[in-house]
Formats: sequence, C-alpha cells, structure tokens
Amino acid sequence: MAKRANGEGSIYKRKSDGSYCASVLVNGKRHTVYGRSRDVVRNKLHDMATAQKEGLPVPGQRQTVASFFDAWLDDAKATVRIRTYERYKQLVTVHIEPALGKTPLARLEALAIQRFYRKLMDGGLSATTVHQVHAVIHRALSRAVRWGLVPATSRRWWTLRGSSVGK
Repeated sequence: MAKRANGEGSIYKRKSDGSYCASVLVNGKRHTVYGRSRDVVRNKLHDMATAQKEGLPVPGQRQTVASFFDAWLDDAKATVRIRTYERYKQLVTVHIEPALGKTPLARLEALAIQRFYRKLMDGGLSATTVHQVHAVIHRALSRAVRWGLVPATSRRWWTLRGSSVGK
C-alpha cells in the first residue's frame, strides 16, 4: 500500500471496537470520520476532499442555519436585484436568524419551521411578511439541496402546500 500524501488523512483500525477511523485537516480544522470498513472511510475522505475543492461545507461539519443563510445571502447577492437582496437580508437578520439561527442545518425540522411561522403570526406580523419569510426559507433550502447540504428527500417539508402560512 502506498503512502498517503500530506492532507489526505490516515486510515487506521481502532482497537476498541474494530471499526476504521480517519483524521484529516480541512481548512485548518481536524475532522474525524468512522466506518465499518476501510473502503467506507476512504469514500468519506473522498467526499470531504470533493466538498472542500468545490467550496462547499464539509460533510459532517456542523453548520448552523445562521451560517448557511449567510452563505446563501452571499450567493443570492449576485443573482437578484439590489432591493430584493436587501429585503432578503432584512428578513434573515430580523426574523430567521434570531429564531432558527443556532439550530444545526442538518437538524432543522418541518415542525420547528411551522412553529416559527405560527410564532410570527401570533407576534403580530402580517400574513404578507410571514409569506415573504417563507419564500426566503423555501428559496434558501432549495439551494441547500442543490449544494448537497440537505437531502433532496427532505424538500417536501418546507413547501407551502398544506401549510398555514399566509392564511
């Protein structure tokens, strides 16, 4: 077996449970992945390297909703008009980040979003504003699916059909 280059990580078998483990430095932070076989760990290392090259967050990295929305806003700035971007930023900073910002993106659930909408409505916001907040969340999470941060199967839980947003 050939020696791995710097930054590729090292795969080894753990004595405690017999599983395989690899540690690698990504953007100055050490990430550790585990698997039942050497091949599984090698694939996880490959996924991490691919994500890093594409500028995406590393799989398994704990990204919060707030950090995702910041990255999404940077991306949206180039694709929408200035006034639209300013409104997106206002909705994110005033409403979305304070309520959902600390939640890990991978753990964001439909029920939490629905409670968030209900809290906005009960707090006196107009149905139009709540609908705009929903539109921003929908657009951002759709981009998260394209970026591979959220599985595509979870897309159905933030769509407007059947929700009470704006009613």
